[in-house]
Amino acid sequence: MTDREITALGKVLKENYHFDPVIIYGTGAISFRNVMITFFWNGKIKVKSRILLGSDVMSLLNAMASINLIRQAAIQPLLEQFYKRLNDESNE
Repeated sequence: MTDREITALGKVLKENYHFDPVIIYGTGAISFRNVMITFFWNGKIKVKSRILLGSDVMSLLNAMASINLIRQAAIQPLLEQFYKRLNDESNE
């Protein structure tokens, strides 16, 4: 994921889960519901102790749902908001 995608994901999580602490540590990590999501320079993503094979937002959201950080039904709305935010930021 690019720096812009990581920032956009952090903002989408903050907007949708304002009752849970979402902390964005630059573009290297996001803390969400006391779980650290780490983004490595080679494109890998680490959620808890799992390193994801895919390095896109869809695989990250699926991994978050598999460890019960988010509900499965929340993946599609979050994905839509993520791409909308990316498009809005690129048009500015």
